[in-house]
Amino acid sequence: MAPKISSTTYPESNTEDPEDPWHRGVGHSGRFGFTTTSPDVVKFRYGINQNPQSDQERSVSSPWVWVNPQNTGVHRVTVQAFDAAGNPSDIRTYLFRVGAGAPPGGQWTFDEGGSGYAPAGNAHVTDEDSFSGAGLALDGSGDYVTSSVGRLSTQHTFSVEAWVKLDALPARSGSVVVSQASTHKQGFKLYYQAANERWQFGVYSADDPDARAVVAVSDAPVEVGEWTHLVGVHNNIGSTLRLYVNGVGGATKSANGLASDGPIMIGAAKYGSSSPQYSVDGVVDHVRTYERAVTAYEAAKLASAAAPEVTSRWTFSQVDDSGSPSRVLNEVPGAPDLHLKNAARVEGDFGVVGEHNLVLAAGGTQLGAASTPGGGLPLDWGKSFTVTGYGGLPAAPAPDGPPMTFLSLSGATEDLIQVQAVPYPDQETGLGVVRWELEARAKDATSAPVRTVVDAANPFAYSLFHIAVTWDAPSKRLRLYVNGDSIDDAGETGTGPADGVVLTDPPDRLHLGRRVDAGSPAGAWPGAIDDVWLFTGALQERQIDQLADTNERDTVVPGEEQ
Repeated sequence: MAPKISSTTYPESNTEDPEDPWHRGVGHSGRFGFTTTSPDVVKFRYGINQNPQSDQERSVSSPWVWVNPQNTGVHRVTVQAFDAAGNPSDIRTYLFRVGAGAPPGGQWTFDEGGSGYAPAGNAHVTDEDSFSGAGLALDGSGDYVTSSVGRLSTQHTFSVEAWVKLDALPARSGSVVVSQASTHKQGFKLYYQAANERWQFGVYSADDPDARAVVAVSDAPVEVGEWTHLVGVHNNIGSTLRLYVNGVGGATKSANGLASDGPIMIGAAKYGSSSPQYSVDGVVDHVRTYERAVTAYEAAKLASAAAPEVTSRWTFSQVDDSGSPSRVLNEVPGAPDLHLKNAARVEGDFGVVGEHNLVLAAGGTQLGAASTPGGGLPLDWGKSFTVTGYGGLPAAPAPDGPPMTFLSLSGATEDLIQVQAVPYPDQETGLGVVRWELEARAKDATSAPVRTVVDAANPFAYSLFHIAVTWDAPSKRLRLYVNGDSIDDAGETGTGPADGVVLTDPPDRLHLGRRVDAGSPAGAWPGAIDDVWLFTGALQERQIDQLADTNERDTVVPGEEQ
């Protein structure tokens, strides 16, 4: 008989109950106990989101395991019992639902005009050199802020997060980004250490003047003048300490934290009765404290949340006809221009921005296109990005017509990402309508597997539309938006966003109005395209909605207009 599994933190899920609740959340550890009625059992073999593994075993004297869920969703624990002769029982599977992790208990974005903290020295809020919005500017000469909000129970599980840009490194000692004071030491300190020129996260096991910190040390050297994302995690389950720098975790150290009740200090640390010291020379932003463990997945996700930037924009209002082919100039200085190919031309049919737009192939018979030169795209799959654009069709497509490619990101041989309109007959009128499809190819090879996102719930005839594609690197999520709406619920024959997408070969070019098939152009677009953007970072849905609803706008990230 299979053993039983139980957990008070994460009760077993009833998959047949539509009201089955979600429990606790990401970063909250739960204990799962194993029991059996057989007196012959000597050990349990278990697995977390997989079948029981030979290197994961517990004895009958300690029949439990702690699980720290890394993401939301339905998770499973499996267990199998063994007797002294090695005979296995059946496998028991236990499903449990994990909700979102608890939000930060303390948060200092410095956009709120001074509430929630008290500045000291020359510490002041600036919007000229911040990570996002406003930030805390410090000059390294005794500047800091204190706050009684968001204090942590540092003897338990907790996490602390911050963005920091150092303008200069101290010649000696270090620079403390954020700490929590105690009587003699600190409950924690997240800091730069001059002795080894590394970021470190430290805790003390005793509040004693002679106590030494246990520290987790980053592997990468510190870069002056660059924004760096730091997350320090102390997990009381297993007594571990870990530091993430720009989403990458270092080695885990064993550490027990002391109980501290002093204020949060940003930009310095306090030792005993002395004045705060080890000030930062630079800018600190988006400091957060959590009464839970931030997971490795979350740390990578948070690090990728750098403020989006516009890397390219083509409004088709600036064309250079002096060469062959003609070029559409990029609105972003130094970014690649679009080269017009074959029947592609710039005209004034329905210009969304200004009076001009790109016209490709009349009737869909000529492979007109506009493309960036090879190697000119500032994109790679390790970083999030967004591509958006307006388009239009002059008339309803033929019901049995071929797929029409709106845009693609390609390698030398195949398209890696493509958005296409696939015609089919409307069930009521028989007229041609299209469904939108987003395809992702794992690598630049014809035989590579392809993932597809389909919008089958919203048939589209013709006229003006807006398309956006976002790539979220930490979650490996590829999402399609049509007219500002995310394709999350695309009907019985559609799909939602593509999760867990594995993409290896970086895109070499952006093509408008065509794709690449075995090294040759294909998928002609028989209409117009206008106002195409590329961003670093995955834009939020509200930002994409702004792009879809607004025609004339400055070349800045949506929401950052003056």
